[in-house]
Amino acid sequence: MRAPYIPSEHVVKGLNAEPSAWIKRFCPLFSPNAKVLDMACGAGRNTKLLASFGNQVTGLDIDERCRPYIEAIRVRLLCRRI
Repeated sequence: MRAPYIPSEHVVKGLNAEPSAWIKRFCPLFSPNAKVLDMACGAGRNTKLLASFGNQVTGLDIDERCRPYIEAIRVRLLCRRI
């Protein structure tokens, strides 16, 4: 039997958090359809905004538990330890 999903603390904090001020400021300057890597994406607070501008976003996070949140945004997720 599989253990119930318990989101990590950083995933829970990111669910309703605003994107970072830096991302808000510079996202409109990206080229149309830019390829963007969101490192340590967590639950996708910045990923959502990046994708909303039509960018090709790949989220990267060490925590596999963020997968359902990132896939709901319809972007690619890599779970890796780098």
